[in-house]
Amino acid sequence: MSETDPLALAQLIAVTAKPPAVFGRIPIEDRVLDILLDDLVETHAVVDSAMKEAFIGFFVDAGELDAH
Repeated sequence: MSETDPLALAQLIAVTAKPPAVFGRIPIEDRVLDILLDDLVETHAVVDSAMKEAFIGFFVDAGELDAH
């Protein structure tokens, strides 16, 4: 997965997840990705593994998750 724009990747994940998620459900600009991640976890959504790794990578790169 070569997505480098977290919002574009998040929108793609939202529509392709099973069940799909609503991207931007709560329009808090600096928390959109966190809300999407929470929605995906809460619904036990299935997401393509390459997209999932890239999406989680944004959180690791930002220092929000420990990669270990």
